[in-house]
Amino acid sequence: MTGLRFHAVALAAAIGTALTVAACNGGSGQTQSEGERLFNSQGCVACHGPGGAGAMGPTLAGVYLDQVRLADGSTVVADEAYLRLAITDPGAQQVDGYLEMPANNLTAEQVQAIVAWIKTLG
Repeated sequence: MTGLRFHAVALAAAIGTALTVAACNGGSGQTQSEGERLFNSQGCVACHGPGGAGAMGPTLAGVYLDQVRLADGSTVVADEAYLRLAITDPGAQQVDGYLEMPANNLTAEQVQAIVAWIKTLG
């Protein structure tokens, strides 16, 4: 009976930990996973590299809240608004040294999921 009680306590602790982690993430874990899935399935990975490491397109790893130099010589902060605009209207603020990103048909929810994922890249 002691072994059964131990397993019940261990299971309860594991469930409690999982619920705590989900609550601390504000439920964003699913959105982040969806963002990564979309990044890969929509072809973003072809230019921005695996995990957003960069390639033909600028690196996305570490870009959130960093300065981005634009083709016109100005700089912007890569906050959520900038990232959403960069995805929904790629020609609006062209990143210096890179070709314009092709247009896409992502929904607002899909764009937000990708932005949430980009924010996790460091």
